[in-house]
Amino acid sequence: MPNASPPVSSNGSASDPKILPRCSSRRAPPAIPYKARVYLDLHEWTAEDRCLVAVPYFHIFGALGGIVANTLAGSTQVLMDVFEPEAALRLIQDQRVTIFSGVPTMFITILGHPRFTEFDLRSLRTGTIGAAPVPTETMTRILDRASGMGMDATVVYGLTEATGGTHFTRLGDPIDKRVSTVGRVTPELEDRIVDPATGRALGPGEEGEVCVKGPTLMLRYYKEPAATAEKVRDGWLHTGDMGVKDAEGYLRITGRLSDMIIVGGFNTYPAEIENFYLGHPQILDVSIVGVPDPVMGESVMAFVIPKAGAALTPDEVVEFARGKIANFKVPKHVEIVSEFPLTGSGKVQKFKQKAWAIERYGFSGPK
Repeated sequence: MPNASPPVSSNGSASDPKILPRCSSRRAPPAIPYKARVYLDLHEWTAEDRCLVAVPYFHIFGALGGIVANTLAGSTQVLMDVFEPEAALRLIQDQRVTIFSGVPTMFITILGHPRFTEFDLRSLRTGTIGAAPVPTETMTRILDRASGMGMDATVVYGLTEATGGTHFTRLGDPIDKRVSTVGRVTPELEDRIVDPATGRALGPGEEGEVCVKGPTLMLRYYKEPAATAEKVRDGWLHTGDMGVKDAEGYLRITGRLSDMIIVGGFNTYPAEIENFYLGHPQILDVSIVGVPDPVMGESVMAFVIPKAGAALTPDEVVEFARGKIANFKVPKHVEIVSEFPLTGSGKVQKFKQKAWAIERYGFSGPK
């Protein structure tokens, strides 16, 4: 395949993964090492760093933050086959890890481990958290050097089609930016918010689809021209995610177009409801999907993982939301679970949750 960097696959959180060739030419640098250099600069990464790689190499998160970034920096990779919180704590301590990146669940389980205080984590300097929102309580402890992990952690938003991270919070950003936004666009890219129906560019504070443009975008989906034409239009990659930019350029992700739930004509996005429930003292994680409803067209269903030792019931989950969020956003169905179906990079496969719920409970739409 001429003029293409090595292809990688998309993550498969919304559908089956796709193969993505990337640009590499005299006018556009090889996308993967170029993006890795951006990653190094944003984290002030040097050859003295020691990076714990707890995400898979086959995904863009591991490929960039593991193989390529460490190779370019000349830094040390500390590897683990499968993430396990106590093993990660021991590696950080024994190998004097300075950089640790992963998904929020990894940090939550590390901080919640009963032996957390027994390990010396003072070597930790920075790292990146991506793939899902970070609860305020979790981020507070990640940043806290006295009783937490003591990391100046950044938050990343991105997608494989753009060679990983398109937006990062920056080192030293205030905590509210790290928990309510995914940061600002990376230096090599442009971003804009557009009306998904008309394509009109929107201003600060207006919600629309997040689009990015620049040299690190994919060339196409391999042998899928129709999907490519839908995804990349006039040089702009349409992420499929809904968001709002503030006056400083910080992006807040509000949902995913394909995940939008229409309840009796009212549009709602799972991310808003999930962020609300992450404030529940007994909830470790939550995933919201839309399921068919014979009267409303769709209704909200919550898959909830309780914190260790919590005796949480579906009724309690529903009652927690009443009067605090709009009635149509309150879950009609709640399933208490111990885990979510995940991609190799740690993203929730909502399409599998929805399919499971329909098969299990026989949900159907209006006749």
